[in-house]
Amino acid sequence: MEFKKQGREILNHFQSGVSYMIPLVVAAGLLTSIAVIFGGTGVWDQTDTFWGVLRMIGQTGLQFIVPMISAYIAYSIADRPGLAPAFITGMMCQNLGMGFIGGMVAGLACGYLANALKKVKVPMQVISLKSIMLIPFVTTLVVGIILWYVLATPIQAMTTGLTNWLEGMSGANAALMSAILGGMMAFDMGGPINKIAYAFGVASFSSGSFGPSTAMLLGIAIPPFGMFLATILNKKLYDESERDNAKTAMIMGLVGITEGTIPFAVKDPLRVIPSIVVGTAVACGLNGFFGVTQETMLSTFMAIPFVTNIPLYLVSIVIGGVVTALMVNAHIIQHTHWDREWYFTNEDAIVLSDQVFTEVLDELERNPKVNFCLDGQTSIVDEYLEINPQKLKVIQRLMKTGQLFVGPWYAQTDALLVDAESILRNLMIGISDTILKYGDPMMVGYLPDTFGFNANLPTLLHQVEIDNFMCWRGLNFETMVPSPYFIWKGLGDKFVYAMNFPFGYMTGMMTLDAIKDIPEFAKEKLDEAVEMLHMQGKNKDILVPSGVDQKSMILNFDQVVEKLNKYSKFHNIISDYPSYVEVIKNKKELPEYKGELRQPVYSRVHRSIGSVRTKMKIENFKLEQKILKRVEPLMLIAERNGIHISKGLLRRLWKKILQNQAHDSIGGCVSDNVAEDIFHRIKEANEIADGIENLIVKRMADALKLKSNEVLVFNTTTENYSGSKIVHVVADSKKIHFKGSPYNIIEKEVYFPERKNAYRMIATGFEYFDEPAYYELDIKINVNVPALGYTVVEFEKNNEKLETAIEIDKTEISNNKYKLSFKDGHLNLIVGDRQYLDFVHLIDSANDGDTYDYSPLEGDTELSLKFETAKVYKDSLQETLVVYGKAQLPKNLKDRLSEKPEMEEISYEISFSLGESQIVEGTLKIHNTVYSHRMRLAINVLDKSEKSIAQIQNGFIENTPDVIPPDWSETMVEKPVNLEIFDKSVSVAENDHYFTFYADGLKEYERIENQLIITLFSTTGELGKPNLAWRPGRASGDTTNEGHVMMETPLAQEIGEYKVTFGFNVEEGRFNEFKVAKQAEKRLEQSISYQKQKLNVFIHRLDNKIWPLQNELDVPRKFSLIELPEDLIVSSIYPSYFHEQGFVLRLANPTEQEKIVPEAILSLGTVVNALENKQELTTIPPYDYLSILINER
Repeated sequence: MEFKKQGREILNHFQSGVSYMIPLVVAAGLLTSIAVIFGGTGVWDQTDTFWGVLRMIGQTGLQFIVPMISAYIAYSIADRPGLAPAFITGMMCQNLGMGFIGGMVAGLACGYLANALKKVKVPMQVISLKSIMLIPFVTTLVVGIILWYVLATPIQAMTTGLTNWLEGMSGANAALMSAILGGMMAFDMGGPINKIAYAFGVASFSSGSFGPSTAMLLGIAIPPFGMFLATILNKKLYDESERDNAKTAMIMGLVGITEGTIPFAVKDPLRVIPSIVVGTAVACGLNGFFGVTQETMLSTFMAIPFVTNIPLYLVSIVIGGVVTALMVNAHIIQHTHWDREWYFTNEDAIVLSDQVFTEVLDELERNPKVNFCLDGQTSIVDEYLEINPQKLKVIQRLMKTGQLFVGPWYAQTDALLVDAESILRNLMIGISDTILKYGDPMMVGYLPDTFGFNANLPTLLHQVEIDNFMCWRGLNFETMVPSPYFIWKGLGDKFVYAMNFPFGYMTGMMTLDAIKDIPEFAKEKLDEAVEMLHMQGKNKDILVPSGVDQKSMILNFDQVVEKLNKYSKFHNIISDYPSYVEVIKNKKELPEYKGELRQPVYSRVHRSIGSVRTKMKIENFKLEQKILKRVEPLMLIAERNGIHISKGLLRRLWKKILQNQAHDSIGGCVSDNVAEDIFHRIKEANEIADGIENLIVKRMADALKLKSNEVLVFNTTTENYSGSKIVHVVADSKKIHFKGSPYNIIEKEVYFPERKNAYRMIATGFEYFDEPAYYELDIKINVNVPALGYTVVEFEKNNEKLETAIEIDKTEISNNKYKLSFKDGHLNLIVGDRQYLDFVHLIDSANDGDTYDYSPLEGDTELSLKFETAKVYKDSLQETLVVYGKAQLPKNLKDRLSEKPEMEEISYEISFSLGESQIVEGTLKIHNTVYSHRMRLAINVLDKSEKSIAQIQNGFIENTPDVIPPDWSETMVEKPVNLEIFDKSVSVAENDHYFTFYADGLKEYERIENQLIITLFSTTGELGKPNLAWRPGRASGDTTNEGHVMMETPLAQEIGEYKVTFGFNVEEGRFNEFKVAKQAEKRLEQSISYQKQKLNVFIHRLDNKIWPLQNELDVPRKFSLIELPEDLIVSSIYPSYFHEQGFVLRLANPTEQEKIVPEAILSLGTVVNALENKQELTTIPPYDYLSILINER
């Protein structure tokens, strides 16, 4: 990370040097050009004519290009103290023939040395001399000595060696000799390589050998001519000032002055230098092949009248210039794509890593010319080092040298089905782990295989200082953006430089057979892909990932690429992802796009994967909320009260979840073996989360010396709470009452009968006793709890039993806003004067798909399932309507179309509760007995526009169904069905009101006419199937690949009990993003309580193993850590990841309006980003975040 930051700084310093150098180049170059044009070639030796004097003035200026660029690079770094030393040493570079590259190096050396010397403390008596004498003197001395004694000798040796080499080639092929000389002339423009070629050409001319001298002279003007053509042919890539500079360079090139190209080379060396070297080599090589020579020392254009074949000479110039302007570079990047699990388990992947990663490290150590990317995730490196701990130093060393790239993710994440905080934690943990253990992470938003991307991912990436993004899937060049390289804007003002590889992360993948037949590979695969990507936006630099799943590294890759360049139409270079990012960031006028990336044009995005293995997704959602709404806030409360929980434990918890959030894992397109592993990690994560909570609440209760009739109640939000909470109590009677609460309602109860001869420990040993009968109760009470804090409530025995809900003889419920009724098999909703008839019903259809996608079965129709009966339950706070139904459905796919199908009964029930909240809360239960089908909840929302507003990761997007052309399969790899993804809520809005559905873990919906249809689940018995109605062709999951087998997934049928909770409301007025987001968060608030009792120490699993503290804590009976106003939304509040002390409060603004944060809140700490680096923010930008690092006091 630091390395990349320094690279950007150096680039800025180079550009600063260029900005000061350009006026010199323009003034001196034009003077010289005018002198030669009007005074003739004789002015080079004249000082007694006007044109000769003009030439002399111009040439004097051109001599200062190198010291000028050196001086102002240093000035950019160290200000005035670096200016003089760099000018002097830059002049030395000029005199030593080191050219502009030497000047750039001298400028950097002087700048950084002078900057370092600024920090050296000197006696007060000489402090006034420090900047004007001491720093310039020492800097000039040190850098000057290094230039003379260290660099001068190697340069002279190189000069002699290359000259001898050229002389040895003088009898060789004329085209090859000319090409080499041309390339040398263009390489460093005035540097040692250029000077060698120039001297050799002059010597050849003097001896009467005109071929080399013609090539040398031709090589002077091709670079400026090529850059001029580049600004014409690729106008959008250059700003107006650069286009003007190119015109000046062209004029200079006409009369044999090449220095006009230097500003372009300094600003973008990675692209310009290869382009001008290849273009010049092509021009000179062609001219040598044609046998064209000139017997003068005139340069290029001025020599046209004197060459032996003017047409062929001009052809060589034009072709060379065009090659320079249009040369396409294919940036080939070796990597492996590493699914942690798929149809193989994570343990399988670890076994494979033992071979693949070891081969990679061995090859990188052997060959410093190559590099490798370990798929952008640190978890796979962690697991590799568990079995190969001796390789740690190797990894650290290779990362430091820039050969091995690790991070920034902990695990390759899904980007649609997980919480925004999960995506941030994935990056935070991946980046911090990499820095702590390995080195600088690869700060690239690299998600090469994820099945589509939410529209606000650019904003999330910016939270961790990543300004770029790479992916394979989701782009449509026809309707979204015309180029694979573009600006992807988030919902607010953040954007990333996006790079798409539509042919996948295997675009340049080379098998062993391909390596054996490079010409065939270049012609039939690589060049076709590069050509398409070049034409799709006229791109000169093409990203070519070279790797595939679990693939090992190609040995001697530098030699392979060298051979590839002999047969490919394009210039192939070994690159890496961070370097390619810098290339794209230097492009001008990239096209822009805003929105999701979910179009299935060049690759499958599996638009219906949001409903596969739904139980897994629901459990993931619950776990996310358990950490965000319970564990992390409780840890802060505990820490402030002297109870320390290791941050490593919290990190371990998050890692369990993040391992489940890879696109295959959370998507559900995995084998049943892997599904079992995922559910096991869910179990482990719940154990860790519950254990942390258990430890905290037990320690707090011990410190408070709670009595058995006292209950500790927590509020993990940042607002004071007054209302209903459910407390968990064990009591020997139901005749109890909580003091101060107007109601005490049993929500759930379990009776434990008396137990004889129980065994317990006492001070003197053990004893037997009779354990009395007791009740385990969930009781809803009214309580006031301070913000992010706790209070103690007390219950006492009385003569009345606790209230319970009773069944009443009616089939409707109502409050001051809603009326829900069940009549004749239909549920109806009335809100004011709006009637939602047949408000909710279930629909079912066959699923001929697999674990990647739902797909309809030909001949099947979607069935509407009716409700049959209803009951109403009522207590003093709420009414609950429960509707029941059952249906006979075909047991499996073959029964769907059979004349004598085997049928199974499926039963279901939905409850709706009206109480204190303005949201109607619901629970849906289904006893699933049927195979391979999809069930959905259809809601009548009245509006027929089919528009909807989906809540996504910290924002909202509006969706309108696309018209799907009947011939979609001709241009798309799967049907672009209008199944949309949402996070927490989806709304349907009209001008004067809006309906919002809130779901706890459901992710997929569709709008058809007046219905909002929520997918509950899509079950299947196959990992991957070919030739689906909605996804023709090969099977996803590799099951139809050669040597593979079809893989059954009976667990994905999800037979058994299914349960999900949800809510809905209808609000008056225009759609309000803040209100919906706030309500979505409020629905997820938790009831957390603890009673210190001995009747059942397994209610909290660890109670009997948490021994009392020997050092007592002094804690108050009521506590609040922090209170915030209600008009703020807290995304999370958690212990600092990057500091020993303190915690981070992250505020979210999921709206299109900037959000003002009160000064009192800002003053609580330091405004930071997710990496906890300081930010200059006082408001929350639209659809963005503001985080505050608050130190413990």
